[in-house]
Amino acid sequence: MRLFKLLKYLLTYIYRKFVSKSQNETEIIFQAVEELGGIYVKLIQFVALNTDLLNKKDRTRSLMFFDQVPMSKLNLEATLTEELGSEKLSMFDSIEKKPFATGTFAHVYRAKMTNGQETVIKIKRPNIKSTLWLDFVLLKFLVRIFNLFFYQKTVDLIGIINEFKSNTYKELNYLKEADNAIYFHKKYKGHDQIHIPFTYTDLSTSKIIVQEYVGGVSLTEVLRMKIQVPDDQFKSWLFSKIGTNAHSILKNLGYELFIQGIRFEKFYADPHPGNIKLLPNNKYSLIDFGIVGLSPKNKRNFYNIIKLVVQRTDDLNTKNLGKEFLEWGAAYFYQCLQVVDGHLSKDSSRLDDLVLKNYKMILDGKKEIFRQIEIEQEENFTQMFRTIIEAGGKFNLQIPTEMLCILRTIYLCKAWGEILEPGLHYMRETYQMVLDNVDYHSLINYDYLEETSIPFEVALEKVLDWLTGIAESDSSLYKKLQLSLSSLTYV
Repeated sequence: MRLFKLLKYLLTYIYRKFVSKSQNETEIIFQAVEELGGIYVKLIQFVALNTDLLNKKDRTRSLMFFDQVPMSKLNLEATLTEELGSEKLSMFDSIEKKPFATGTFAHVYRAKMTNGQETVIKIKRPNIKSTLWLDFVLLKFLVRIFNLFFYQKTVDLIGIINEFKSNTYKELNYLKEADNAIYFHKKYKGHDQIHIPFTYTDLSTSKIIVQEYVGGVSLTEVLRMKIQVPDDQFKSWLFSKIGTNAHSILKNLGYELFIQGIRFEKFYADPHPGNIKLLPNNKYSLIDFGIVGLSPKNKRNFYNIIKLVVQRTDDLNTKNLGKEFLEWGAAYFYQCLQVVDGHLSKDSSRLDDLVLKNYKMILDGKKEIFRQIEIEQEENFTQMFRTIIEAGGKFNLQIPTEMLCILRTIYLCKAWGEILEPGLHYMRETYQMVLDNVDYHSLINYDYLEETSIPFEVALEKVLDWLTGIAESDSSLYKKLQLSLSSLTYV
């Protein structure tokens, strides 16, 4: 049945877009999401927050979908007895029979323990893995049909589905989620602004998570109110409800989420509005730890990159920027260049310097893009990072795995920030706050601590293999590099 519904919506979309040339073909997408719910709500939000396939208005609308899915048939008492056993179950004084929230993956129940502590019990939906498997098969099938009509050269739709699938299955690992929750609870214990609910790992299993109950107002509710009432009413409501304003929310949350990448080994990588609770007196709570990223290993590089990109375009030192990115995203290749440099004659130009000069020249050519971002005051650092990384592609520069999560987190914060306070440009200010509150000298580049000496023959082979590709793509740089290498007696 679901396949026929999806086909119906797909064909309607194709007809409106390519036959009737309708201007509101995306309305079909939202109708489908509203009817199908569940995983499709998460998908439209993932697409909105990780790509430019939707315009700003549609991205905003996608965030307003509430992931409230009909209940599955779930025997609460039998499930809890099977997972916890009678002894652990006796630690609860009461458990509400009806869930107060039903998401894509779980039912969530209120409960009270015998010590008086209010908790929530999140129970994974029965057969969720088989249901998801079918959904992803259908989605890939539909994408391939769509590509027959309108192949996306600039967007890898199958790749988007695969990345979404990977993130989705991470959310099903409850034991890992419980460990993540405890990690952040310890890090923020006693913090004056961030509250992480305690997770009862001894009561959590592969199917359930038991966690301290957190009240407050979800950011999703705040965003909904923002678009439903006039601005003056929204400000009054926000202040009377939790005693804060939009500027404080954006600045404080943005600061805490970003500084994790420098101070901690992990960072909270899923700041979806539904996962953030606003508490009175400018306090906040993060409540879902299914998606957590690893912070950059080379923290000095990361710090220096942030320090450089927050500068105004006219003050941007592109040579230093290129060096930091190469040390971070092409560390092994850059080290090979330096090993070979150590065997060149003193009269030869250093290979790493030639590469840096060339990378600087390319980045100087991108300054107009950076300047335009600055003029439009969009603070689109995600686009800026991607432009810098793409420009370094021919130098073996790749996005470090942890950077993908960071970019997604930045994009998420920017997306709901544009809804909450459209005219507020707070990200550059927030990043500068992070830099001002970090001791640079305490930061370490772990790749260099773990570095083993690269034999000259291995480094030379790596450089020569790379040089073959440069010969085809950049003859001028190839000649300069070849001239330097010619000083090696056996090259």
